[in-house]
Amino acid sequence: MTRAAKITYFAALLIGFSIGAFFEFQTVAPMLKAYYDARQETAPMAFSRFSYLQYSYADDAHAQAARRVSTSLRPVVMEFSEYFHLS
Repeated sequence: MTRAAKITYFAALLIGFSIGAFFEFQTVAPMLKAYYDARQETAPMAFSRFSYLQYSYADDAHAQAARRVSTSLRPVVMEFSEYFHLS
């Protein structure tokens, strides 16, 4: 295969991938938004569930500490996700 043919095929490949990626992203964008919204909502729930499971069999003092940890972690999780553009 000649050098001109290789360059032509490579250029066609790049153009094809670029156009395909652009139009596919347009169709997938709403699903990605739903995924990111769900992820933002489920992170605090995961921490809450973890605290519940950790201290469900503990005495009252430990259960109160778990509730305080769960509520104090929510702003940290939201700030973390905003800082790293996870939301």
